[in-house]
Amino acid sequence: MAMPRSPKRDKAKELWLAHKGNITSVMLANILGTADSTIRKWKAQDKWDDELKKINKKNKGGQPGNKNAKGHGAPKRNKNAVTHGGYAKVYFDDLTAEEQNLINNMSDNVMDNMLIEYRRLIIQEKRIRNKINELKEKEPLNETYIDTITEMTVPKSKKEKAADSKEAQQAIEQQIYIESADCYVTTKRNSTEKLNMRITNTSTAHTRIIKLEELYEKTHGRIIKLLDSLKGYDIANKQIELEEKKIKLAYNRATGIFEAENKIIDDYED
Repeated sequence: MAMPRSPKRDKAKELWLAHKGNITSVMLANILGTADSTIRKWKAQDKWDDELKKINKKNKGGQPGNKNAKGHGAPKRNKNAVTHGGYAKVYFDDLTAEEQNLINNMSDNVMDNMLIEYRRLIIQEKRIRNKINELKEKEPLNETYIDTITEMTVPKSKKEKAADSKEAQQAIEQQIYIESADCYVTTKRNSTEKLNMRITNTSTAHTRIIKLEELYEKTHGRIIKLLDSLKGYDIANKQIELEEKKIKLAYNRATGIFEAENKIIDDYED
């Protein structure tokens, strides 16, 4: 008469699949109170690996063999929807030499990368605060600053184009002095166009302070969020270390071997 199937056998498979195979036979044996060799035998006989592959297998797109989209649609990795490029997808097999060098020199340590970002944000926050204090010290706060200069041009007439010398048939450069910034800004426009209107956008010190305060709060919020991530990462590492110690202790208890004062004591020796 055949031996009845142990309920632990199905439970072991259930736990192994629930952990997506990321649990050892020793751990399962400790949980179910059986030998790890028995767990390995069940795993081989019941083909747990094949079962996991079936669960992980995903069906993408249409039914296998269909050709509904063949010959239609835009080519892969097209840039039809790209405008300024700020949200363009990154493909690692299409990097420039400079970008590839940047990736190669990056650290794989998560904690190191988070600490680098934390230091960068601290510096950024400090600079913003310094700029705010600098603006607050200036009087009066309603003094205007030039933010942007927008030029509107119109095409030149045939007569104006004919009057231009050959030297002028190139891009025209013009130096504009910005008094509040005590500097010159170089603007360029095509030689076939002439300036029709110039719009100068200005802001006061008070307006700039408000915008910088908003940026300061956002930067500070990112710092707080990053500190939470650093704390969570540290706690997770400590939990992993604790679990590893628990597993080692359970293994030692199961095998009757204990480590004490750098000596191996087998309690079955006597």
